[in-house]
Amino acid sequence: MQDIRLPNYPTNRPIQVHFSEPEVEPVQETVQSPKAARLTRSLRRFSQIMTAPIIIVPASPRPPREAKRQRTFTATTAKPAPVRAAVAPRVRRTAPAFSLKPFLTRMRAALRPQYLFFATQTALLLAIGFLVIRKEVVPQQTTLPIAQNRTVLPVIGERSDTALISNLASASESTKVAAWVAPWNAERVLGDAATGTYDSVNAFWGTLAADGFSIDAKAPWEQWTAIQAQYPDIETHLTVTADPTLFATVLANLDTQSKHIEALVGAAKTYGFDGIDLDYEALTLDQNVLFTAFAGRLSERLHAESLKLGITVETRINPEDAPLDWERIGQLADFINVMAYDYYGASTSEPGPVAPLGWVLENARVALQKVPTEKLTIGLGNYGYDWTQQADGSWRGIGLSSTRAEELAKSLSIAPVYASGVDARGYSLGSIPTYTYTDENSTTHVVWYDDARSLQDKVSSLKDAGISRIIFWSADLAVPTTSISGL
Repeated sequence: MQDIRLPNYPTNRPIQVHFSEPEVEPVQETVQSPKAARLTRSLRRFSQIMTAPIIIVPASPRPPREAKRQRTFTATTAKPAPVRAAVAPRVRRTAPAFSLKPFLTRMRAALRPQYLFFATQTALLLAIGFLVIRKEVVPQQTTLPIAQNRTVLPVIGERSDTALISNLASASESTKVAAWVAPWNAERVLGDAATGTYDSVNAFWGTLAADGFSIDAKAPWEQWTAIQAQYPDIETHLTVTADPTLFATVLANLDTQSKHIEALVGAAKTYGFDGIDLDYEALTLDQNVLFTAFAGRLSERLHAESLKLGITVETRINPEDAPLDWERIGQLADFINVMAYDYYGASTSEPGPVAPLGWVLENARVALQKVPTEKLTIGLGNYGYDWTQQADGSWRGIGLSSTRAEELAKSLSIAPVYASGVDARGYSLGSIPTYTYTDENSTTHVVWYDDARSLQDKVSSLKDAGISRIIFWSADLAVPTTSISGL
C-alpha cells in the first residue's frame, strides 16, 4: 500500500494504490512451521504482484498497529476482493515495447532486503561449489606407510613387519654381511675364524689429523696389514672419523678439501683398501650443502682410481632432522651405513635394549625411502651394556660383548630372560635377553645385550623388508656369523 499524488487531482485527497486480486475459492491450508508459512505467503504474494493490474482508489485509514498484530488466521480462509471506489477510474499502466522498466519496478517492490540477502548467499555458495568442482586435484605420490612428521615416538603398539614395507625389490637369497674392526680388537680378530665369514670388513683405523687434511692412524698400520694378509679375499674399506669442529674448517675451504681428498685417496691406495668409509658424525644442518659437494668431489676422485665410497650416517626417524641429504649422498656413494644401535647407551638415563626390533625396522623404512636398496647397509650392534645404579638414582652403562654378558650370567647362576612386547615409546622389542643382579657392594646392575637369537630376529626381519646388506659393530665382540642363518 502506498500514497501517491497524480496530476490534476485534488491535493487534499490522498489516494491509495491497491492491486487487483482475482477472487479465489477457499483453500484448505496445511499446517506448516512459522518459517515455512512465512516463506509460502511471501511466494504467493510475489506471484500475485507479478500478474495483478494496478488501479487507483481513494485511500482508506490505515488500521492501527495494535489491531494488525491482533489479527488471527484460521485453517480455511477466503480472501475478499478489494473494494473499488466509483470515483477512481481504472487506469492500466502499459510498458513500452521491449522495455524492462516495469519488470524491474515490480521486482524492486516485491523483493525485500531479506530476500536479496538470501539470494546473494545462494549465488555465493553456488559459485564456491563450482570452483571446488573445477579445481584440479593433483594426485599424491605413493609413499611408504611411515609418519613423516614423527620426531621420536611412534604410534603406541605399532610393530614394523614385512606388511608395512611395500614396492621394494625382493631380498637376495643371502644377506651380505660386513663388520667394523677396531684396533683394540685386532689381536682377537686375527685368531677368530669367524672373521673369514664376512663379505667385507671396514677398518676403524683412520682419523683426520690436526693439520686439517692428513690422515692419522689410530693404531699402527702393521696391525691392520696383518689382518689383511690373513684374509686376502675379503673386500676392505678404511673408515675415517673426524672431530666435528676440525672437519668444519675442511668444508669451509676448497683448497683444504682438495688436500683432504688426495690424502684419503692416497691412504686407500697405500694400504691396499678397496675404498673409503666416511664416518663424520655430529654434523649440523647448515653443513648439508657443503658436505654433499665435498662427497661429490671425493666420489669422482675415488671412482677415477677404481675405489669405492661409503658414508656412515646416524639414525634419524624423521628425515627432516637428518643433517645430511640421504637421497643425494645415496646417489654419490657406493654404500650408505645406517647405525641402528645405541637406542639405549652409556649416556641414556635408564637401562634398556641396544636396538629394539621395531626401532631397527623403522630406521630401515626411513632409509629405504631415500637410499637405493642395493646401496643400503643397516648397522647392528652385537654387544650390550651393564648398567649400575648410582647413589643419586641415575644409571651408568659400561659396554660389554655378548660373550662377556653370557659368561657373567653363567658365573652368577642367572638365567637371562628374553624380554618381548613393546617399550614405553611403542617399539616392538622383538626378543632381547636381559637380567639383573647385585654385586658384592650391594650395587644393583641391569644387563641388556644382543645374542644369536635376538640378532637372528633382526636379520630375518630386515631381509624380509628388502635389506640385503648388514654391518656389525663390531668384529669379535660376540656372536659369530655362522650361528645366524641366512648370512
